[in-house]
Amino acid sequence: MGLWLAAGLVFSVLIVSGTIEKVRPSPRTLWVKGYAELPVRADMASWSTWLTCRGTRLAETYAILNAQQQIVETFLQTSGCSKAEIRWTPVNVTTYYRRTDKGIATSEVEGYSLLQTVQVESADVERVERLAVASSRLIEQGIEINSAPPAYFVSTLDSHKIELLGAATRNALERANQLATNSQSRVGRLCSANQGVFQITPRHSTETSDSGTYDTGSIDKTIKAVVTVEFALEP
Repeated sequence: MGLWLAAGLVFSVLIVSGTIEKVRPSPRTLWVKGYAELPVRADMASWSTWLTCRGTRLAETYAILNAQQQIVETFLQTSGCSKAEIRWTPVNVTTYYRRTDKGIATSEVEGYSLLQTVQVESADVERVERLAVASSRLIEQGIEINSAPPAYFVSTLDSHKIELLGAATRNALERANQLATNSQSRVGRLCSANQGVFQITPRHSTETSDSGTYDTGSIDKTIKAVVTVEFALEP
């Protein structure tokens, strides 16, 4: 009698377990990646150049640098830059001391090197591009300059990112629907979504980076976004 009772209990447990498994099946999900890209054009540019002047007397060297600064200022304004777009940094002075034949520094001043930076920031990106090329004319006037390439930025980047995330998510849904149709299922609710890094590259570039890229060397760019989305699958 006890043996039959125990067997009945085991059978009941199996029935209950089977019932629970049918009522609460393991959810099926589908992971897909969604992509979107948007061509954009820079609307802000920055360009910097450094003036260097050397001499043995500080006051005379500074006077030469000041005269060169006026020449550069005139060049920038005649090129179309407003005073509000031009920024000068304070003069940096480096003092050089004479060394003995054994390379030991002395307290005797041998000369000075003066460095000053001018930066132009403008929404007229084409003008900044032309300005950087034309700056070589300053060298012809005996002015020692060292320039960095112009940097081009997109000020509306944040709004573009939001737009692209929506487009990438819709692309992920399209991919999920195609995969679900092939498996005779249908896409249900969105379970989770992970935003990938943004890639801002020169137009037509295939450059990518795990940490994201932000190209500043080109005016015409492409913003690329990727999202990884998990959808529930329904029969």
